[in-house]
Amino acid sequence: MEEAVSSSVVVEHVVACLYPDDQVTVTKMHHEPFFRLRKLKEALYIRHNRCINRDEGVGISVTWSAVAVETDCATIQ
Repeated sequence: MEEAVSSSVVVEHVVACLYPDDQVTVTKMHHEPFFRLRKLKEALYIRHNRCINRDEGVGISVTWSAVAVETDCATIQ
């Protein structure tokens, strides 16, 4: 249990939060059925948006990162 709590900032927040369970919500931003494409999109979102993730997602090349910045495709609207 300790490892699960320390691996995610969201889980850590929910465990430490004083709010009732019905006041904590999680929203799915996007559905991507293909695992590798999902991990790529996740890494771009993490790198180009303010978030509470502790890691940067999967490794992506500088080229993909530059494309994401130029096209603004990784910004959460």
